[in-house]
Amino acid sequence: ASFIAVMGTLAATRIQLRHSRRALEDAERARWRERGAEVVAPLKSLIDDAEPLRLGLAHEEWKERWDGLWERWALLRHELTIFAAAHPSPEIGKTVTEITMAVPMALADAGWFLGSFVGRQVRAHGFSEAQAGAQSSHQRAMELADELFEEIRAFGSGGVSATPSPQVRRPVLTVRRRGRDIFRVWGRSK
Repeated sequence: ASFIAVMGTLAATRIQLRHSRRALEDAERARWRERGAEVVAPLKSLIDDAEPLRLGLAHEEWKERWDGLWERWALLRHELTIFAAAHPSPEIGKTVTEITMAVPMALADAGWFLGSFVGRQVRAHGFSEAQAGAQSSHQRAMELADELFEEIRAFGSGGVSATPSPQVRRPVLTVRRRGRDIFRVWGRSK
């Protein structure tokens, strides 16, 4: 009878530890999700404000707005890089690296397009190519910001991603006893 009581106590302790560990992990994920929102929301706002045609509507003031976007990007890039360096997910780090290349490209392309076709010295040819290039780089930056948002959301919800991974599903952990599989954990691996 005392053996059963000891085993019951050990089982209850193990269950309590597992639940408290899960609660700590959930709280940590919630903190990462909140921190991610603090970084991604200004990023998406910056990219939205950098839309080339929207900037062009300002006509005479586009250069000041464009310069302001570069200043916002300099501050945001710093915050974004710190977030990615500290975040435990390698996918988020890779996406942030791509963003740090895509956003300056979008800003530069928008500036080139607007400087060539909206400023005082308007060029007569190449408008559609310049507009397409500026729109394309802007679209890529927006797609990467959306991808980062989804990765943060997936990490914050326990790793269930809204976008399927191209990785193959296979056993990532197998426990064997006397040559036979007694327990398997399935997952995605490269």
